[in-house]
Amino acid sequence: VSALNFGQAAAVSVNCRNRRGRFFDRPRERGFVFLSLRHKAATHFAAMSLPEGYSAKKTKINEDKLADWLREQVTGDLEQVPGIGPANVKLLAATDRVPDKVETTYQLIGKFLSLKAAGTTCVEHCDMFYYWLQAKGVNAGRNNIVLAIAEKCEVFLPGCYDAAAYED
Repeated sequence: VSALNFGQAAAVSVNCRNRRGRFFDRPRERGFVFLSLRHKAATHFAAMSLPEGYSAKKTKINEDKLADWLREQVTGDLEQVPGIGPANVKLLAATDRVPDKVETTYQLIGKFLSLKAAGTTCVEHCDMFYYWLQAKGVNAGRNNIVLAIAEKCEVFLPGCYDAAAYED
């Protein structure tokens, strides 16, 4: 990719921002494709003020339910994850907004882990997952889902999530 082509790709991303400033690549077919912050066209704009991402303070997760989730064996049932109900299961399985089809807890954890790149901070990582969920259309319980998946991954991959990063 030449510098000119990269500049053109970045300009296309700027022209495809939605009202809230989120970057989307609008293909000629219907729908949107979410660009992760790791995408070259979007990394140039990472310094810009992005919309509010994941906030641990906005979670309304029941502590007992979170503790149960962290102790339980992963079964693959998405509704096992705190914050995911039948409506979110349908949104995660849909491919009309974002092509990633997520039908199991394993796939959701895999998606979370796939967004972790070398040098990505905990806050950036959780924000990317939050934005991905948002692009999928998941609105209800989004902060709870990020917290639940991040904490579960922290159990078997220490260092993956740091709650202290969200303390003031």
